[in-house]
Amino acid sequence: MVAAAVTGAAAGRYQVVQPLGSGSTALVARARDLAGGPDVALKRLRPELASSPALRRRFVREGELARQLTDPSIVRVLDAGEDDQGPFLVMELVEGETLRGLLQRERRLELPAARRILTPLARALDHAHAAGIVHRDVKPENVFVRGWQVKLGDFGNARVTALASVTGASLTWGTPEYAAPELFSRGRADPRSDLYALGVMIYELLTGRLPWTRVQALGRMTNRSAASLPPTGAGDQVDRLLADLLAPSPSDRPASGAEVLARLDAPAGVGRPALGACAQCGAPQPDDLPVCFACHHETLCLTRGAGHWMVVLRRLDDDVAAVDRLLRVTAALREPMDRPIHFLTGSVAAYSEEELKEVVDFPATLFGGLTEADARKLAAFLRDHGFQVDATDRIDWSMPAGKARRHWLAAIPVCIWLSAAVPVVGPWAGLGLGVAFLALATVGWRGRTHIRGDTFELRQHVAPVPAAEAVLSDASAAVARIRAPEVRALFLDVSTEVYRLTRRAALFADRAAAGAASTAEGELLQRTVSAMPALLRRLLAAAEQLDGLDDALNGTTEGELMAALTRLDRASPEATAARRDLEALMDARDGTERQRAHLAAHLCELLARLRVTSLALLGLQSAGDELGTAVEAASAEVAALLAAIPA
Repeated sequence: MVAAAVTGAAAGRYQVVQPLGSGSTALVARARDLAGGPDVALKRLRPELASSPALRRRFVREGELARQLTDPSIVRVLDAGEDDQGPFLVMELVEGETLRGLLQRERRLELPAARRILTPLARALDHAHAAGIVHRDVKPENVFVRGWQVKLGDFGNARVTALASVTGASLTWGTPEYAAPELFSRGRADPRSDLYALGVMIYELLTGRLPWTRVQALGRMTNRSAASLPPTGAGDQVDRLLADLLAPSPSDRPASGAEVLARLDAPAGVGRPALGACAQCGAPQPDDLPVCFACHHETLCLTRGAGHWMVVLRRLDDDVAAVDRLLRVTAALREPMDRPIHFLTGSVAAYSEEELKEVVDFPATLFGGLTEADARKLAAFLRDHGFQVDATDRIDWSMPAGKARRHWLAAIPVCIWLSAAVPVVGPWAGLGLGVAFLALATVGWRGRTHIRGDTFELRQHVAPVPAAEAVLSDASAAVARIRAPEVRALFLDVSTEVYRLTRRAALFADRAAAGAASTAEGELLQRTVSAMPALLRRLLAAAEQLDGLDDALNGTTEGELMAALTRLDRASPEATAARRDLEALMDARDGTERQRAHLAAHLCELLARLRVTSLALLGLQSAGDELGTAVEAASAEVAALLAAIPA
């Protein structure tokens, strides 16, 4: 069957030499270029599928689109057309083995070797996405390796395979183990769908196994909660990146191959902020974002280190749930701790001596260095969540009776010793000193509880930055204008990065004004901050355009149109007018889908560039040449982003 289907010549120029393989929709053979060029790979649609005009057109159209891709790490499509045997594609012939074959031989790769494969693949995907082309079926079988030359092939085949699979209303995308959940839920794909598959491949390269079975992969399509991945052994930085790449929601993934590579190059510990939950509605919310886009609840804005007021926790219920609730509420306001925090609840006798060294007794200072207004605001916030707290500017001198009794008993021998040890001024003076010591020991000086210094450290994001807060306010108000959930999520991702970059640039501008950087750097930063509202407005306009395209695609799916054509051909082969109308509708929808894919890819590219720029500023710890270089790069990138989006 394979040999018969790929014999003869194509377009009078390519003579078949030998079959190379077959797939669910196409047959591939090695062919000789009769014009004297190198041998090529000739790909033909299977004869049983070539009877469908819609599939023939799609097969050729996908090939024509793939011809735009010129990255050296992409298998090039050299020609596409039809002859008396049906549609065909002429592709660059890649010698070597597939990545699947390499994995079967080597079982697993160390990180440096895996990275030599990852880097060209990430760049190849970025090149395709910039052209508005999403692969949809990235997997080891479609990656060709020869030495350290890596090429990604089979662009467009996933769409043809999906349409060929239509029986009734079913439409299948990709290979389940590598397919992102959104491909199965709505069939919509953007660059982050390909990066999900890239994450699966990276995990497989490093461990020699898939992160899940086929049954588990299919389960992720309906259960969107993220399951933890077993570590790869390549380090925490790689494991955190893979956890993001394999997140069920596209919003939690990197948005480009460049961002993936930047995350690998970032200093250890520098990465995207963790995803938490809104304290009011529970919706997912980045920890550094002071407003919830779901319910518009605002995290408190407090000024760090501006006063001597503190918030003191008086007591905590002897209840694990109460402690968990306190840590969850304060997590939105404090820096992450390097060690667990244990509050003294219940009987002291229940704790060992070692545990008592680490436990936090009451009254416990939660936050310090606040103004009176901020301390009272924060105390009211915590009381609203059911905690017994006070705002105070005084240290609490009280001591529980049990502790005072123990100190009093311990002070008696000290009093006797002092009475005998001060013969110069007489025993009464010594006794007076002993009584004073006894009084101090009885009252006891509680002081502040020492947790990483004196208090929990407030997060930077609770200190307001006016320019960043204005950007966030504009984004929050604009969200309601976007109807499609996927587009709304993408706009929120982009606007969040605009906020982060605005905030970081503004903070560095303040440092420059204080003399920590040069005047030129400060001016560049201020110019960058000033450009951010315009950037957000242009991003919103692009998101609204994408929203309109998404809305236009909601009426009829590609699979439904294909199924209607199939039913029409089976029931009434002579109904040419109806078939022509359906094909025209399918072509129009395909054009809209192309526009949507191109614009979605463009927004994802902008999102990734914002993240990479923000990441570079986040990693800076000091002024100097490093800061100057990063500031110049950030300013140039913001200007380029503005130029990349029509006004």
